[in-house]
Amino acid sequence: MQRVIRFAERHWRRLVYLLALLAMAASLLLTLSDGDRLRYPDEIAYYHLGQRLVAGEGYVSDDGTPTAYRAPGYAHLVAVATAWGQRPLAAKVVNALCWGLAVALAAWLAATVTPLAAPLTALLALLYPLALYTSSTLYPQTFGTLLLMALLYFMARRTLGWHHAIAAGLLLGLLILTIPAFLTLAPLLLAIFVVRHRAAWGAALRDVTVIAGVALLCVAPWSLRNYALFDQPVPVSTNGGENLLLGNSENTRPNSGVNVDLTTYVAQTEGMDEATKDAALRGFALEWISAHPRQAALLYVQKVANYFNFRNELATASEGSRLRDLIAFVSYYPLLLIALLRLFFVRRFPLSRTETMLYLLYVGNAFISALFFTRLRFRVPFDLLLIALVGIFVGRLLTRSKPLPAARMGGH
Repeated sequence: MQRVIRFAERHWRRLVYLLALLAMAASLLLTLSDGDRLRYPDEIAYYHLGQRLVAGEGYVSDDGTPTAYRAPGYAHLVAVATAWGQRPLAAKVVNALCWGLAVALAAWLAATVTPLAAPLTALLALLYPLALYTSSTLYPQTFGTLLLMALLYFMARRTLGWHHAIAAGLLLGLLILTIPAFLTLAPLLLAIFVVRHRAAWGAALRDVTVIAGVALLCVAPWSLRNYALFDQPVPVSTNGGENLLLGNSENTRPNSGVNVDLTTYVAQTEGMDEATKDAALRGFALEWISAHPRQAALLYVQKVANYFNFRNELATASEGSRLRDLIAFVSYYPLLLIALLRLFFVRRFPLSRTETMLYLLYVGNAFISALFFTRLRFRVPFDLLLIALVGIFVGRLLTRSKPLPAARMGGH
């Protein structure tokens, strides 16, 4: 066993490259077996948006009306991929590439604490079915995972420097344009960065200012386009109000997701444009919360708990099965249990700064996601953080190691 551990420590970079390539290959095999098939309405919507961008029609809906219902980041990636391949499979192949790169970056992030954590993280990611399945679909979560891992790798450094801070800002801006929920999560991300670098407040505040400023500049052109289109502020997308109402209404259940009857509310928005409808639906949600504070608070707590669920109520019922639920259960809860058990070892193995950052992000996202509604697919980028935490803990346990010095990997 000790020989295997020493080998893995000595050759961790090569092992990470190999395992990341295997993760990419596994995603490609699943993708190729599925071909051009699009299972879910959102996949079809992203593909059509990409096709219309390629055709020069602009960011428009099926009827040719300019839209901001879905964030533009992933649709533009689909457009680049389909301009090359002219079919959904081309965009899915790009997803597989993103997944392999995300696994490599997560492993490198884990290696900032102890080298053995890197191959362990990559191996666990390779064996994680939810992320693998998601990478074979035209959903933005896989691309978002890559952007998040790249951003956190920069944020794990003790000092950034101007070029690192600018790169981190660009990544955060692209992340917001790909998954708008990160607009809500961004303050937590930046706060964690400042606290993590509390020994150098001045430099941390400077870096955060640069990151936030560059991210805003990245998002600004799209926001200005939306303001010109709708004559009212729309920072990223026009589905935030609907998502808030899906998660906060008399028909909402902790695990109902998008399977909520909003007929009464939608009927009241007939004839409105996207932005006005979005504002109206947001207003309905806030009215319900104000009128039912205790019920809304209980529902919120239940949604936080549901963030850690292993299954969803699917709108596309044909894609659910007991076997998939069983696979999700046995692949997720052991990771969660190990991450919880790790906290009982804090005296023996004090949390490194990277581990603290990952715990805060993973748990913090549960509370932020529950403001709307929780979904397994939405959790995929953060499950890779959970995998990194487990890889780090097991790596430290096997080597009985302390965190690496900050200078070794650019910070921990």
